Amino acid sequence: MKKLWIMLLCAMVLMTTAACGACKPADTKAEDKQEAKEDDTEYEEFNRFGLFYELPKGTTEKEGDDGVISYKYEDNNLSVKAYKKDAPLTEDIATGFAGSFGNIIEEVKEVEVAGNTGYQCKVGSDTFNYGVTIVEAPQYFVTFIAFRLGDGDHDYSEFYYPIIKSIRVDESEEFVEAEEETSDYYVKGDTAVTEECTIKIIGHKVLKPGQGENAYGSDTVILFEYDMTNTSGEEMTAAVEWPIIVQAVQDNSSDTVNTLNPTVLMGDNTAEIKLQKIKEGGTVHCTDAFVLSDTTTPVQLIFANGTMGEELGTMKFEIK
Repeated sequence: MKKLWIMLLCAMVLMTTAACGACKPADTKAEDKQEAKEDDTEYEEFNRFGLFYELPKGTTEKEGDDGVISYKYEDNNLSVKAYKKDAPLTEDIATGFAGSFGNIIEEVKEVEVAGNTGYQCKVGSDTFNYGVTIVEAPQYFVTFIAFRLGDGDHDYSEFYYPIIKSIRVDESEEFVEAEEETSDYYVKGDTAVTEECTIKIIGHKVLKPGQGENAYGSDTVILFEYDMTNTSGEEMTAAVEWPIIVQAVQDNSSDTVNTLNPTVLMGDNTAEIKLQKIKEGGTVHCTDAFVLSDTTTPVQLIFANGTMGEELGTMKFEIK
């Protein structure tokens, strides 16, 4: 009797195994069919802001008055916007962009997009979740912001990530030439070129009270040594132009811009030179100092193009 039961159990196991084997090819075909369906998705290419990228065919495109390009595909939405690029893309810059689109930045990670370093962020708001990718194009920083409308399901990933993977840089002649163009007035490296003059920073040093040119001072100061060349077309003085063009700040406050106060050093041997008139095309060698608010935070020199002129750029100096 026991042998009979064993034989029956073996027969049942063999039947079950055979049945499972019969089901397996059907499951494989279903998976292959699903993959084929995804591969059959047709895309069309768009070219904006020096970037090419692909979206599913049937996507509608709309250009807004604020420069935002909006795309809609079913319940999926994508907004693309360009911003002026005046510095290399960093995580701080990317986080600033991402924070403007929602209440909570849930994640920031560095990614490679179109051969360049980009940043991908997840942002939460009261109603939706957003995906934000910041890409560096020839002339701009470009943000790609995705979200999904609809009841309940706000997952935009199947729509969004293939778009980001498809991004490539437009290397056509007009964008290459535009990238190389520069304004007449700019800050680059250690040189600021303004409408009135050119300032080249030769060096800087931090002086404690009683030290060097700060022999009679009671505060720690940072002293900048520079050459100023007159390009205004008329006579000018460094004593007038430097404070108009240059502002020094230490970014050590979360609420306010900490502008440093200029100071006159008793040991400054260029004081008289700064008061002398500089001829057209002439160059003078000068120094100017600012009182530090702390001795660790780097100092940034912000250059403007004359009184009430546009900001041209900044130079950053470590405290040492």
